[in-house]
Amino acid sequence: MKILFTPSDNDATSGAFLCMTGFIKSARKQFHIDPLVILPNSGDGAKLLEEAGIPYILIRSYAWTINIDRKDFLSVKVKWRIKRILNWVAIRKIRKLIRQWNPDIVYNNTTWGYVGALSGFKEKKPVIWHFREIMELQQNMTVLCGWVKTRKYFRQADQVIAVSHYVLNYYKNMVSPSKSNVIYEGVNKNDSFCPNHLIFQNQSANIIMVGGFLKDKGQDCLIDAIDYVKKNTDFDIKVNFIGNDNTEYGKYCRKKCRDLNLDNIISFLGRRNDVSKFLSKSDIAIIASGNEAFGRTTVEALLSGCLVIAANAGATPELIQDNISGLLFKREKKNGLGQRIIFAIENAERMQHIAKVGQDFAVQNYTADINAFNIYSKCLKRYES
Repeated sequence: MKILFTPSDNDATSGAFLCMTGFIKSARKQFHIDPLVILPNSGDGAKLLEEAGIPYILIRSYAWTINIDRKDFLSVKVKWRIKRILNWVAIRKIRKLIRQWNPDIVYNNTTWGYVGALSGFKEKKPVIWHFREIMELQQNMTVLCGWVKTRKYFRQADQVIAVSHYVLNYYKNMVSPSKSNVIYEGVNKNDSFCPNHLIFQNQSANIIMVGGFLKDKGQDCLIDAIDYVKKNTDFDIKVNFIGNDNTEYGKYCRKKCRDLNLDNIISFLGRRNDVSKFLSKSDIAIIASGNEAFGRTTVEALLSGCLVIAANAGATPELIQDNISGLLFKREKKNGLGQRIIFAIENAERMQHIAKVGQDFAVQNYTADINAFNIYSKCLKRYES
């Protein structure tokens, strides 16, 4: 089966790109698919494809997204007109490639891009559209062409894959129910799995939070929680933030740490490619997003053996059972996260058991091999030549 993949980015730390790469590797091994990836721009994601021996080409294209706060700016509208013209050039190139390579399926990897899907529609190829995000809630983004036209495109897809019931419910009025599937993401077990990881073995409690600094991710929520723990206990705590903090929100979080005199407790490590190394040395992983579409970082933390303390919001409750495979807290409750951190440290032995249950559950449900099997059996097999 020949599958043409069209991601909307080329980023080695992007969850969507990582999941696509993991799926291709696993599906090629299990089902012998023949993949080709069209990259929309230059980036370090290409290195992941090269390391996996996945063929790719570059056809420059542009996302149809814009920050909601800037969507009415005249300069934005002018740039979008130019990008839309350039995207039509890209679509012509992709259509030519489709005619030459003759894939069985065109696989549009996110809702941020549309050129792959549109090319597939015009060449009358089956189009799979993967819904991995809720851009309005998570990234404060929207589509420049408007949701009416977007809905028309979405409903043309032969199959829609949503990464959670939360995502599918959000888009339920924009997709065809009979063509919609919920298939949880999977991660490469070997990248994060740490079977001998024992938490709370040292004098200090090591806490980690992974993710780019966007307001919805909630890094400031953890900063407030650490301030609460510091004022109400004498626990020795160390916190590592991993993710791009070169944003306005990142600057705000850094300033907040300084203002609360938490610089000796909290470290900002920036964007890194060795997250698993830090997870394996952490006791608690925090997920504070209010609108997590799935939670790749949640699964990676579970697989590593960390105790996951997560916001009871978005798709996270689909992945974690409170007091069974992790701990949940209410973002809207003042000091809710701080109280959960204190509870975890005071009940370290019980938390070790919960972390183990969470790890076992992730191994059984959220690996790349399981994800590939589910996508193939539910969505791809029917299109085999």
